[in-house]
Amino acid sequence: MKTLLFTIDPQNDFVFENGMLPVPNAKQDMARIINFLNTRGQEIDDILISLDAHSCIHVGHPNFWEMKDGSEVNPFTLVDAEMLKKIKPRFCEAYVKADIKKNGPVMIWPEHCIKGDFGFCVYTPLMTAIDEWQIKHGKPVTFVEKGMDIRFEMHSAFSRGKNLDVLKFISTYDRVLVCGEALTHCVKQTVDDMVKFFGVLDKTQIIVFNDCTSPIIGFDISDWIKEMKDKGVVFTESYNFKG
Repeated sequence: MKTLLFTIDPQNDFVFENGMLPVPNAKQDMARIINFLNTRGQEIDDILISLDAHSCIHVGHPNFWEMKDGSEVNPFTLVDAEMLKKIKPRFCEAYVKADIKKNGPVMIWPEHCIKGDFGFCVYTPLMTAIDEWQIKHGKPVTFVEKGMDIRFEMHSAFSRGKNLDVLKFISTYDRVLVCGEALTHCVKQTVDDMVKFFGVLDKTQIIVFNDCTSPIIGFDISDWIKEMKDKGVVFTESYNFKG
């Protein structure tokens, strides 16, 4: 069985408590991923890591926006068609307004994962374990970046049909072990896109490690989990994985 470990956005801004957008329990998730690598690494054929890679002027950041009365925009503002009556983009205005009306609202997060900054980097203890795995097994890790276009959000590296070559790469594996942050957003959307791409999951099995990913509080995805299970996605703990 050819197995891929797909770690989604294991970055400092999401993991550290003082990061720009910390996910509750992310450090514990990282510790369990590290333990899995250290104890079961021989069962992994390859590792894929996705990374949020933003500019400070990005549609999901406050600096991209201003209120029409001239005041600053607060993080965690949801910009939908109604909110566009009170707020406006400072960049790419025509595109962003049309995109929100067509594709749905955008959440303005605290500025995070700025490419080149500390918050963008992979959580150091995990990167150390990954480096040790690479050296031991003689295989380089594959990275895929997302969110570079300032005009739209990409919770998944495959949003809007991007990185199809990576999806094709994933589809060559019998099993994809999914972990990382955050379950309610980037993990959820990434799994969604893989399921859509693979169609019927009769070749590539997607396995989400419940104990290696955490939700952002306040978002209910119980219906989504049921839907994914119905489509063949497996949700289990890393220690229950049958190699």
